[in-house]
Amino acid sequence: MVRPRILERGDEAAIDAFCHRFPNSTMFLQANLREHGLAGSPEPVASVWVGVEDDAGMLVGVMAHDGQERLVLELPTGLADAVRLCVEMSRRPVSGILGPRAQVVAARTALGGDDWPVRLDSRELLFALRLRDLRMPGMVERDEITARRATFDDMELLFAWRTAYEQELGGFRPSLQAAEARRRRLERGIAQGRVFLLHDYEQGLAMAAFNAVLPNCVQIGGVFTPPELRSQGFARAVVAGALREARYEGVARSVLFTAEGNVPAQLAYRKIGYEEVGDYGITVFDR
Repeated sequence: MVRPRILERGDEAAIDAFCHRFPNSTMFLQANLREHGLAGSPEPVASVWVGVEDDAGMLVGVMAHDGQERLVLELPTGLADAVRLCVEMSRRPVSGILGPRAQVVAARTALGGDDWPVRLDSRELLFALRLRDLRMPGMVERDEITARRATFDDMELLFAWRTAYEQELGGFRPSLQAAEARRRRLERGIAQGRVFLLHDYEQGLAMAAFNAVLPNCVQIGGVFTPPELRSQGFARAVVAGALREARYEGVARSVLFTAEGNVPAQLAYRKIGYEEVGDYGITVFDR
């Protein structure tokens, strides 16, 4: 028999041990724990953590209701009770659900949200790469095209691109509050060295970011190329450039996910060495 419980300070080692069993699908959970711990968060609202224990007291599932009001899951068992307990304890709305696709679908049902309107409901393919196997595109080796960490001088260009990216993805919120939150996240990413820009001597060509960072692994997200510059290899070039920087700094692995219908992105990632390792789910509610 398994049972859910609130996770508190002192449970960090158990969460870490559990997540290491699922290294490709728990990057958001691991990064949240590493950056904020269980005691609080610089986000406006701290995450609420729930675990599922077996009879021996071992964690067999973990989830968090994070500062962006998302449920982030890795719950192979005991999902429904854990989800309901987490939302009951957080007393906050649910803006979305992230995790293995089948679990995202089951969590939505457990919340009674099958009929809730959504802005995005996507099955994603999950990819992983050992950075020693990274294959660099030739264009990044040429002097005229560079992949580098973004600076605040790039802010306005990247903010426009990030807005367009979210609009294309389907998670776009056309409001001043959402725009301010988007800008804050981008500013934080630039300050932390997690946003990358591919450019030539004349213009920016593409962007990418690390949306979760651990000492041994980085998760790629926010890859965007303006429509007029697509199908020229710029997306894979900026991702490869970002990963090369991570490899220089001792990072050994990378993961990412992309929509199962986005075949060009999948081909681009495979060309630099990523291999499919599973699936992932993203649901964003329109509430």
